[in-house]
Amino acid sequence: MRLDAKQAAGLRECADYLDQNWLELSAGLEGFLADEKLRGVHRHAVQWGDADSMGNSFIHMQSGRFNWFRNLADLAEPQYTQQWLDLTGPRGVGLILASIKTDYKFPMTYPDRVTVLHKLTEEPKPDSDRFDLEVVIYSENQRRPAARCFEDIVVYDYQAGKKATLKPFVVKKFRELYHLQLQRQKESEKKVAELQDIITEIEKSV
Repeated sequence: MRLDAKQAAGLRECADYLDQNWLELSAGLEGFLADEKLRGVHRHAVQWGDADSMGNSFIHMQSGRFNWFRNLADLAEPQYTQQWLDLTGPRGVGLILASIKTDYKFPMTYPDRVTVLHKLTEEPKPDSDRFDLEVVIYSENQRRPAARCFEDIVVYDYQAGKKATLKPFVVKKFRELYHLQLQRQKESEKKVAELQDIITEIEKSV
């Protein structure tokens, strides 16, 4: 198979795009938001101490959840920043991890870099007292998920000693994120289709 200059340039353009945007496309196809400002963990270098006996980095899930909420605090309106931060600790209304399920795909080993992304599995309601997050841990070396985690998180009022509902500003932000997830998924699907069309046309013409 011999390509002319235009076809070769088209393939190079596709390859370069995939090389530079593999994470955004891979994550976006599943509805994950890979924006750097929302990443629970961003290209963390794997160290020997990060892995458990099975070579899987559970610690990234824990730190990723905490960082994700800190990111939301950084992006919040100033009057809500501290309340977002309070959600991560045992004061006032906070969050408790009720259950967690992890599906390990392959062991993370040194050297590698880890990125952790979060996704709301459903749109919250005003009276929601819990929510579910799907978490994916990406290996930069493998360019695919090394593990996937499902977290059930309960809203808890530490002062009252009982469950509570999400505060309105949290519900509002979560709804924005949920709809942005759906939008990102459609955008990623469209981009992948465009790349496939380019490659298909080149294959037909040679």
